[in-house]
Amino acid sequence: MPRPYSVDLRERAVAAYRRGGRTLEEVAAEFSVCSKTLAHWLKLEDGTGSLEPRPRGGGNL
Repeated sequence: MPRPYSVDLRERAVAAYRRGGRTLEEVAAEFSVCSKTLAHWLKLEDGTGSLEPRPRGGGNL
């Protein structure tokens, strides 16, 4: 499973979008992330006030 994006990248991308003047797709392309990922980060920050990634599961198979 790939590592989560850094909190720094998440914060910079969200801040760039919130400054306005560009679409979600334009900002996502600038930071090399999917527009759905950026939309998820915006929703996450609005809901929790944080952009920390959720803990990853480590269940036994």
